[in-house]
Amino acid sequence: MCYGTELTSNAVLAWCGEIGVEWHYIGKHPPKAAGAMTLA
Repeated sequence: MCYGTELTSNAVLAWCGEIGVEWHYIGKHPPKAAGAMTLA
């Protein structure tokens, strides 16, 4: 088994908690919607 990205994500999340950085997840959007949001 390989937990590369999950392990990295959990490590970053733990580190952010240690240094006091709030972690927020964003919702998934289709690429066109993301492009429209950044260009608007």
